[in-house]
Amino acid sequence: MGKITTKSQITLMYVFTSLVYFMSYITRVNYNTILVELSSAENISRSLLALPLTASFVTYGFGQIISGWLGDKFDPFKMISSGLGLSALMNVLLPLFPKPQLMIVFWAVNGFAQALIYPPLMKITAHYLAEENYSKACLLITIGSHAATLLMYIVAPAIISVSGWKFVFGFSFLCAVVFFVVWQIYARNIKKNYGVITAQNERKTTENKGGGQPGSLKALLLSSGLIIIMVAVVMQGFLRDGITTWMPAYLSDVFSLSNEISILTTVILPIFSIISSYVILKIKTRLCNDELKLAGIVFLAAMASIVLLLLFRENIVMSVLLLAFTSACAYSVNFLLICFVPVRFEKYGRFSLVTGLVNSCTYVGAAISMYGFAVVSEKYGWDFTLLLWAVIALTGFLCCFSAFRKWNKR
Repeated sequence: MGKITTKSQITLMYVFTSLVYFMSYITRVNYNTILVELSSAENISRSLLALPLTASFVTYGFGQIISGWLGDKFDPFKMISSGLGLSALMNVLLPLFPKPQLMIVFWAVNGFAQALIYPPLMKITAHYLAEENYSKACLLITIGSHAATLLMYIVAPAIISVSGWKFVFGFSFLCAVVFFVVWQIYARNIKKNYGVITAQNERKTTENKGGGQPGSLKALLLSSGLIIIMVAVVMQGFLRDGITTWMPAYLSDVFSLSNEISILTTVILPIFSIISSYVILKIKTRLCNDELKLAGIVFLAAMASIVLLLLFRENIVMSVLLLAFTSACAYSVNFLLICFVPVRFEKYGRFSLVTGLVNSCTYVGAAISMYGFAVVSEKYGWDFTLLLWAVIALTGFLCCFSAFRKWNKR
C-alpha cells in the first residue's frame, strides 16, 4: 500500500482531485459573478458588498494555516468532506437572508469551509502519486479551478437574466451536494486499496527521504526565506483576485457596458489562465526549473501589461486582452509558488503546513484587494488603481528575486 501505480487509478486520482477544486470554486466564485447585479438589484454600494468577500478571504487565509497544520495530523479526506458540506450549507443560507450583515457572516464561514479543502487536497496528491505524476496533478487541479470560474461566468449571467441572482447560489449548492456523495465513495475506495494517510506514515516517509525533524515555525519562516516568498504570494493575490473581482466593474464604468455583458466578458480570464498554467509548466519543465526565478519573470510581464493597459485604456478590445493577460500572469505565479515551493519542505514533514501558509498569503492579498480596490477606484479613479497594480507587480518581482538569491546561497 502507498503510491498509486496503475494508469487507470492515476487517471481517477487526476479526475477526482481536479473535481474537488472545481467544486470548491463553484461554491466560492459565484458571489464574485453576481456582485455587480447584486449591487443594482438590492441597491447596495459595491464597497459594502465587498465586505463579505473580504471576510471570506480573511477566514480563508487564516483557515489555510489551521488546515495546513491539521492536514499533517488528521485524515485529509474527512477534512475535504467537512469543507464541501459546510460550504454547500452557506450557499443555501446567503440567498435566503440577503442582508449585508448576515452575508458577511455566511461568506466568512464559507471562507473557512473552503480553507479545509486545499492543503488536504495537495497532501493527498503528494502522498498517493509518484513525483513524476505530481506536476501533472497540480496542473489539472489548477485547470479545475479555472474551468469552474469559466463555467460560473457563463452560467451566472444566464441564470440572472432568467431567474435572478439568488438562483446562482442554488445552482452551486446542487453541484456541491451531488459531488459530496460521489467523493465519499471514492475516498472510501482509495483508503481501502492504498491505505489511510496518518501522521505515523508521514514520519516514515520523511525518514525514507532523508529528512530531518521539523524545525520551529520561526526557523521555517526566516532561515528558509519562506517569509519573502509569502510576501510575493500576497502581491499576486492582490492582482489575481483584484482583477477577477473588479474587471466587470471596470468595464462597466469605463466603457458603459451592461452588467450582464460586463460579467460575460470576464469569461476570457479563466480561458487565459488555463492556457497560461499549461504554458508555464512546459517552460518550467524545459527551460527554467527554478520556480522563484520564473515567477519573478512573470511578475515583470504583468507589470509591462498593466503599463500597456494605461496606454490603451480607451480601446475595449485591448483593455480586455491586457487585463486577461495580467490575470493569467498572476495565476501563473500562484501555480508556481503554491504547488512547487511546499515540495521543498516535504522531507521535513512540513508539506501541508507550508502549503497552508503560502496559500493563505494569496488570500491576505485577496482580502485587502476586495475592499481596498473598491475604495481606491471609487475615490481616485481607475487610472490610479492601474498604477497601483503596476507597483504591486514590481514588488512581487523584487521579492522573488530576493528569495531566489537567498535560496541559491544555501
